[in-house]
Amino acid sequence: MDQSSIRKYLLFLIFTLLLSNNSLTQNYEFIFEHLSVADGLPNNHVKYIIQDHLGFIWFTTQNGLVKYDGYDFKIYAPEPNNPHSLSTRDPISVIEDHLGDLWIGTWSDGLIKFDRKTETFNNYLPDENDPHSLITDGVYIMYEDNDNTLWLGTIGEGLEKFDRVTETFIHYRYDPENLNSLSNNAVNAIVEDSEGNLWIGTTVGLNRFNKKTETFERFMNESENPNSIINNQIHEIIEDHSGNVWIATAGGLSKYNPKQDSWKSYINDPNNPNTLTNNYLSFVFEDSKNRIWVGSRWNGLNLFNPNNDGFIRYNSNPNDPYTIS
Repeated sequence: MDQSSIRKYLLFLIFTLLLSNNSLTQNYEFIFEHLSVADGLPNNHVKYIIQDHLGFIWFTTQNGLVKYDGYDFKIYAPEPNNPHSLSTRDPISVIEDHLGDLWIGTWSDGLIKFDRKTETFNNYLPDENDPHSLITDGVYIMYEDNDNTLWLGTIGEGLEKFDRVTETFIHYRYDPENLNSLSNNAVNAIVEDSEGNLWIGTTVGLNRFNKKTETFERFMNESENPNSIINNQIHEIIEDHSGNVWIATAGGLSKYNPKQDSWKSYINDPNNPNTLTNNYLSFVFEDSKNRIWVGSRWNGLNLFNPNNDGFIRYNSNPNDPYTIS
């Protein structure tokens, strides 16, 4: 499974975990239900998972978009004689907007909108004759902010802002001559903080975007400065209930305190079982009980323990069919 697959697969597992009322220090006993092709899933490679406002679970797979009602799967895939069907069998990501419509990111079919009322799909594609069209056909991630503006992180072509009224796109790209531009054009993560700033994670650097001035402030790793982000390859970003920004990177976990303008980072220590299971992190999430969960790419799940500023580890157990697989 790739980075996106693991991150969203862990999100689904964490959704299961949240059904428990256990406190942080209690021993957890969880049972996981495994869904596969044998149960009706079109493909076992699940890349992204969300739950919509109606309670349906949506998966992107290597064989189409899937809606799951808890019992049955409905599969959306290309239909040869239907121009309003899904245009790709391999969607990357999916989100639901404030209107209840779904937006799908793809490797090479642009941005796709799914109209829930008509059950039809509409593509937004780049047009070399229109500077206000989508800049690329590769859309990796999408995010709707508190102003109901849709933002897109592209595969190597920067950040896109979508105007629903005019159906046009505004482009934000890396400019080597401008230190207030985006740090890199490969955008992996987007989130809005409580102050209305957008945090943009890229393959090379973290950015705080001021929507009023339309400028980016870059946060980069400084090898000789412990008060900097741990790694420049950003995979996931969240803001917690206290206003701290947590960043999962390819080299560990960093926490930024904007009130103090300070950084604290967490990495794996092979000799300390209270540290992260692995430094290559794909996911960070705060649950309804204000607990911070961190997913690693190869070594399971971590729960942040504020009592010792460490982590409780959850790894797979090959001898137990009901643990994380």
